[in-house]
Amino acid sequence: MANPTSTLVVRELTQLDEAAFKKAIEQTPSDPNFAHYYDKGITFDQYLYILNSVKLGYELPLGHVPAAVMYAFVGGDIVGRLTLRFDLNEEMINTAGHIGVIVIPDQRKKGYATEIMKQGLSIAKRADMPRILLTCSDSAEVPRKLIEKCGGTLENTYMDPVEKALKRRYWVSF
Repeated sequence: MANPTSTLVVRELTQLDEAAFKKAIEQTPSDPNFAHYYDKGITFDQYLYILNSVKLGYELPLGHVPAAVMYAFVGGDIVGRLTLRFDLNEEMINTAGHIGVIVIPDQRKKGYATEIMKQGLSIAKRADMPRILLTCSDSAEVPRKLIEKCGGTLENTYMDPVEKALKRRYWVSF
């Protein structure tokens, strides 16, 4: 049997992905961060417009930075999401870092998070980003192992000013 991660592709949404996107939203009702910038009151075409605007740095909400919000597909199904922030402001340096990865709950423990992170790092490298900041909660074993598996080097631990929790700061250099 083929490795399921060998068919995983991280890419931007297109108009043809509406059904897969809506199915993924239904599978992540308890995670408001899964579909950045999505609101049930907008059309899918409006969502695609918003994602493109965010990528180009237009009409950004206060405190946000230009970012590509991409989805991980296996076949025609979305199994996760990658956010790649092209730049960091002070808040993002202290709370989020360059890359965020989420895997749909029933798709976890299949190696998808590792593959999404690896593809995200590859996309960042192709975008001429020489260093990537990755963060996670100090107590979160799964994200910590993921970051370390993907080459993250621990810089320090620090108190997140928003979450009021201890976090780890890692760097990946190309």
